[in-house]
Amino acid sequence: MLLKARRVNRGNEEADTLAKKAITEGVVMKVLNPRCELKQHLQELFLKKWQNLWDNGNTGRSVHKVLKTVNLKPVFWTREEIMFVTGHGPFPSFLNRFHLSDSDSCACGEVGEPIHYATSCPLTLSWHIRTPSTSLESLWYQRVLENPNSRKRIINMIKFIIDNENIMRLSTHLPLYNKSSLSCIQYTEYTKSFRSQKSLIVIFLFLVFHN
Repeated sequence: MLLKARRVNRGNEEADTLAKKAITEGVVMKVLNPRCELKQHLQELFLKKWQNLWDNGNTGRSVHKVLKTVNLKPVFWTREEIMFVTGHGPFPSFLNRFHLSDSDSCACGEVGEPIHYATSCPLTLSWHIRTPSTSLESLWYQRVLENPNSRKRIINMIKFIIDNENIMRLSTHLPLYNKSSLSCIQYTEYTKSFRSQKSLIVIFLFLVFHN
């Protein structure tokens, strides 16, 4: 910027000279970005790469149904809710997958996976939630874990399954029902650990109609 003055001033002349020199022989000055801006940029790149790995990975697909977008905020799930979402728990499907059970079936004959116990198993009728359509299953998981009442049902259901694990799955060593009628002693052994009176009624009716 050239300085103008009404009269000649040595200081102004020197300033004009330096200004002209800056225009013709100026040196480009590099100003470093602030550290906080660099940190934010690296975090954005990290999250973008993480999101790509999460969307296209081969593991954690059950959790992906619930958590579509990655972020650095923790998810405050209980132990039982984590079991329900991941499928890693006292479920015949999980135990059979790792050769810890001889069958992946629930005692009712269906595949013993979390969504089965939460929606259709007669042994967990007290905690049932409306069955989702296949196309809306992902949204169903999200809604369940956003609803306090549904979360409470899931937690209590998982605790019930843990407490009665041997009764909740089919086993060649301890079948829940067979072609012959159950004796009073067998029935007592199967039901003595049940805590919910309503569940006892459901199981009794289930055994009666399947013999």
